[in-house]
Amino acid sequence: MLEVRRLVMLQAVDNAGSITAAARTLGYTRSAVSQQLSALETEAGASLVERRGNRVHLTRLGRRLVEYTERILVELQSAQAMLDRTARSSRGLLRVGLVFGEGPSVASDALRQLKRKVPDLEIQLIRVSNESAPADVISGDLDVALVSRFGLPARRHARLHEWTVGVDQLCVCIPQGHRLSATTLRTMSDLRDENWILSSHTDLGRLTTAWCAAAGFEPISAVEVAEVRPALDLVAAGWGITVAPAHASRRPYEPFVRIPLFGPAAARRCVMIVRNGEQAVPLIALAADAFRESATRGFDQPDTMANADSPVLLSPSETKSTR
Repeated sequence: MLEVRRLVMLQAVDNAGSITAAARTLGYTRSAVSQQLSALETEAGASLVERRGNRVHLTRLGRRLVEYTERILVELQSAQAMLDRTARSSRGLLRVGLVFGEGPSVASDALRQLKRKVPDLEIQLIRVSNESAPADVISGDLDVALVSRFGLPARRHARLHEWTVGVDQLCVCIPQGHRLSATTLRTMSDLRDENWILSSHTDLGRLTTAWCAAAGFEPISAVEVAEVRPALDLVAAGWGITVAPAHASRRPYEPFVRIPLFGPAAARRCVMIVRNGEQAVPLIALAADAFRESATRGFDQPDTMANADSPVLLSPSETKSTR
């Protein structure tokens, strides 16, 4: 019978593109991985990898075997989830990854609701970024994460299960009293001479930069930030403009204006992610229900979004996704 450990090594080589890189990822020596691959090829009775210089490519049979490996790992994850579920149920622990400061209040509302349903539940909140959260969930450091996705939907990871709990529009945020307003701002091109507050290393920042490029200009960077909340605070101070979700970090009074953007990619999807196979874990299922119920109050409905006053109209070239 094929050994799962060797199959995992084959998968790691496929992902890394070399035996050396795969060995580093798995914590083995290069020779150990090479020996195990040779043993796997002996078991399979055929070549599974082709060596081309420093790179390694899988044969057609090798790729088929990796596809089976991914399905096997999902089932093993389900079995581990069952064991973890038993352990967690005895102590009532749920580790939740959140991107602090993005809002809307879906997370806090949902977690309060979850605590009411399971009074003895201990919820650990862990600060994550939209970019790091998937890896934290896969590794088991988190049970669930609530993240924002920007642009058109991307291909889903085979080891993750996700729900979209809500959608809101992206907006250009400009200080009150700015020379441009919701009645005069029509395309991204109108913003070529503005100072921008950017987060270039995030998905939202890359999408914003791509929109500016499609409009024929490179944004003038006034300051770089890592999160939405400080960007909005700087807009309020008149430091520049930025792009942010309609419901991100909402406050009763805001000294700036959010002007909706329209286009296929001009939305933020609030997504809940868990390891594939754990979506049926009772605590996670309860959390998913709580997030979905809270989202009905925390996001605009599609028809409300479509009828927003004086939107910024993106040109066709400006609506391309960066994903």
